[in-house]
Amino acid sequence: MRLFLIIFIFGFWASAQGTPNPYVLFPAGCTPDPNEQHTAANAASDPNCNEADDTAGWTNAAGEGSFTSDATDPAVGGHALKKQTTGGSASYCFYSLSITSGDTFTVTYRIKSTQGSLARSTAWTNVTGETTRTATSTWTEYTENITASATGTAQIRFYASINTSGVNGDNIFVDDLSIIKTN
Repeated sequence: MRLFLIIFIFGFWASAQGTPNPYVLFPAGCTPDPNEQHTAANAASDPNCNEADDTAGWTNAAGEGSFTSDATDPAVGGHALKKQTTGGSASYCFYSLSITSGDTFTVTYRIKSTQGSLARSTAWTNVTGETTRTATSTWTEYTENITASATGTAQIRFYASINTSGVNGDNIFVDDLSIIKTN
């Protein structure tokens, strides 16, 4: 109990000093939805009550660049995922989940970009109903209702640069991802 109290007090003190709180404390009663499909503990798993300073469950793919957990300016909690390109190629990260044809999901996430105009959420694989979203300089929340069009694996991709016109430093931040199976 004393250790919890010390961590709790440190978290508030750190926040007051402008330091990101490494000990994100979720409200009492924070219960993940039992139909949540984004279950890996990582920087974007805030709705799951298990945010971590990690990229677990995600893949850094296609092109150059880094993929990290970032505490600079998360939308929710203490961290967000950051994909950044180091060159002029298409550069993205993705999250995969198992699907069965006909499964339906409500997907909610927040994105922003601090450099570049080619940052997008796009290119779901094996689903219908998705919409391409362009990241802006402020956190914006999006919700999509999607349906699995095949049995296998679906991916949601977040691009720091959608094509070869991107430049070094183009980025996309992803936070607060929830994928709820609705049937």
